[in-house]
Amino acid sequence: MLRLTLTQMRLNLGRLIAAGVAVMLGTAFVAATLLADDLIKQTMDASVSASYRGADVVVSNADAPASALAAVRRLPQVAGADAVSQVPVELVAGGRSETPLVGSLATTPELRTTRAATGRLPERPGEILLGKDLTDRLRLHVGDQVTARTLTWKDGAAAPTPQETRLTVVGLLAPTTGFALAPDAVATPSDVSRLLAEMGGRDRMSGLVVHAAAGVDPQQARDAVAAVGGWGEAAQIRTGADQIAADTRELTNGVDVLAAGLLAFAAVALFVAGLVITNTFQVLVAQRTRTLALLRCVGATRRQLRRGVLTEAGLLGLLSSLAGLLTGYALVTVVAQVLSHWQDVPIPATVRPTLLSVLLPLLVGLAVTVLAALSPARAATRVSPVAALRPAGAGGLRSRASRIRLGLSVGLLAVGAALLVVGARTSMDSHSTHGLPAGMAGGVISFLGVLIGGQLFIPRLVGLVGGLAGRFGGVPTRLAAANAVRNPRRTATTSAALLIGVTLVAMMATGAAVITATTDRALDTHYPVDVMIGDLPPGPEAEAAGPLTPVPAAVPAAVAKVPGVGESALLSAAQVQLSLASGSAGSGSWATAAAVDPARAKATLRDAGGLDGLAPGVVVVPREVARDAGRLQDGDLVRLTAGGRSVTLRARVTGLKVSAVVVVPADLRSVVPDAPTTMMWLRLTGDADARTVLDAVQEAMVTATGSARSVPVTGLAAERAALQNGINTLLLVVTGLLAVAVVIAMVGVANTLSLSVIERTRESAMLRALGLTRRQLRVTLAVEGALIAGIGALAGVVLGVLYGWAGAAAVIGGAWRPSLTVPAGQLALLLAGGVLAGLLASALPARRAARTSPVAALAE
Repeated sequence: MLRLTLTQMRLNLGRLIAAGVAVMLGTAFVAATLLADDLIKQTMDASVSASYRGADVVVSNADAPASALAAVRRLPQVAGADAVSQVPVELVAGGRSETPLVGSLATTPELRTTRAATGRLPERPGEILLGKDLTDRLRLHVGDQVTARTLTWKDGAAAPTPQETRLTVVGLLAPTTGFALAPDAVATPSDVSRLLAEMGGRDRMSGLVVHAAAGVDPQQARDAVAAVGGWGEAAQIRTGADQIAADTRELTNGVDVLAAGLLAFAAVALFVAGLVITNTFQVLVAQRTRTLALLRCVGATRRQLRRGVLTEAGLLGLLSSLAGLLTGYALVTVVAQVLSHWQDVPIPATVRPTLLSVLLPLLVGLAVTVLAALSPARAATRVSPVAALRPAGAGGLRSRASRIRLGLSVGLLAVGAALLVVGARTSMDSHSTHGLPAGMAGGVISFLGVLIGGQLFIPRLVGLVGGLAGRFGGVPTRLAAANAVRNPRRTATTSAALLIGVTLVAMMATGAAVITATTDRALDTHYPVDVMIGDLPPGPEAEAAGPLTPVPAAVPAAVAKVPGVGESALLSAAQVQLSLASGSAGSGSWATAAAVDPARAKATLRDAGGLDGLAPGVVVVPREVARDAGRLQDGDLVRLTAGGRSVTLRARVTGLKVSAVVVVPADLRSVVPDAPTTMMWLRLTGDADARTVLDAVQEAMVTATGSARSVPVTGLAAERAALQNGINTLLLVVTGLLAVAVVIAMVGVANTLSLSVIERTRESAMLRALGLTRRQLRVTLAVEGALIAGIGALAGVVLGVLYGWAGAAAVIGGAWRPSLTVPAGQLALLLAGGVLAGLLASALPARRAARTSPVAALAE
């Protein structure tokens, strides 16, 4: 039987290769995930080790006086020690400014992880080493000077005192190879200590690295450092090896989660591959029906035939899994080589497979293939030799088994749907993600119910759609509809392959659309305009905040000319006392009053409802300000008082997210005649790139004022752009991963159509003899493939939308009320892609059927 099995495999090599590709893709996915996980962990371990080069003891999360450093250096067990200090400092050059983290250069050579790519390291106070990105943004070169600006708060001062220090750029910082201790710039310890003192961090340090003396065990050095004391309650004192292990565990925890997610996608690909393998062996068994029958007649037992089919599956699975393992290894190796040239990260030169990363893909691929072949192997031995010599008939749609299947499917769908609803409601009611586990379980259970019931509803849907299409498509379309439902089990299995992939892609697309729409709505409320130039202090702090900073006079005209800026509005502001009109003078709270033209403001607002009712004699009071003001309610008469002047206005309490009460300009001038312009609201045009426009706005402000000391620029546009970029990137990655399952599903559709061609060889010949042309026969098979794939894709789109809604509600329902939207354009493309997949998969079977002459086919 082994020789016969090998002969059969050689004769059917083309079809086995198609199934082997499905197994290979799935196992390559598993192998690549495991190998990439190992590679990332090795890289992180090497990178963290590079960050702590020479450190035998590491003190972290400390709150210790600077004098502790000297005490550690005096220990006999210590050869050298340096404080770990970083301070955010504004660096200004040529009218441009950046605020990087400036780190302290280690004085102990064994502990120095900083390198200069160009120039040299700082050697004396007044010198600084900058990263390349910083020098590019500030347009600096080695030898240029940069101003370090800090703000020092002195006791009793109403505003901070600016301090400026000139520093010379002596080199460019080499890209770090570590994941920790990676400042954007490096200066001498004395300069960093002075900057920390100016920022209010005098005589304190948060960390320490220690190099042990020769012959001293790191644990002994660690105990000696701990005995110094005064490190603070939260301080952690570890040996260098323990610190590296702790940091690696923290970093690789996310890697493990990522690997688990990738393995979930690999499981989907392998499941779809299993469906394809089942269809493939059904095709092979159908092709060999007469051969198997003859073998039974000459004495072969059912057990021998079943063992022959499973042996063929085992050999196919082993060889395909081995090819998948090699493919995954090659892919990870290429990616590692590319990244090692593009990134200055210590990626290992070669990928070192572990026993798990080798055996698991092989065993999984082999197991999936053999399990998928069990049903065809059993079918090959189920009938008697005489019955096997007769043509196979079509299975019926109704049976006792189908009723059991229907009951099981309905039960799973009901339980799964209930869990989905519970998961979504729990998250929204508890304002957390506690409902996510229930939602995930509901999705898995309900989708299992869909797969079990697919044999019942998918053929009926195919027949219904095919019948409607047959009214307009003529004889080929009617034949395709009839053929598609002839074998309900095979049709459902083939359609299920596409159903899985399309459902997952549609779910991710819908979930991304819901999250984007929901966060857009939340951002519209939180940031009422796209861009805010200037700032308003919170109302209760207005008295202590000092005078408001005006927007420079040249800024509005310069900003209005920036491409991408649409509508704009100017706001003048002043500090006032807000009180109920019925209260006594001086009984109110301090607030900032902003004045704006209502028409201009509403043209810039994303949520114009926040200014509803703004008119002369009316003050719009945000709910947060009204809450801080005490008993202030909508419709109350309130008084704004400043400099001995006051005005009485009607309060309109709204959800406007601005930390100021808003009035029309005339009302503010009646209280503060010379209120300065302190803010500008901008609305970007619809096609503007938020990040590009924001950079251009800041550049225009620097050019207009000739100084980097400008008012802040904030708003909705940057947050929305960053969020959408993250969601789009995630969706792109997930779609690419799921594309593997879709490609495998196309192989399954092609195999099913091939089986259909084999079963209907004589029927096709008879139709050709009666006048059906080759072109009509190809059209029939193409329509059949499109019907099967299209129904699978349509069902996947519908399920994906429902799962996307439920999943998004479970994930973000705790923070926001989800906006249930449908990405119609993306789903339409996905549906069209499913139909196209069916058409492409039908090409080879249709070509085979059309090329067979009617006489030869009737002779089979």
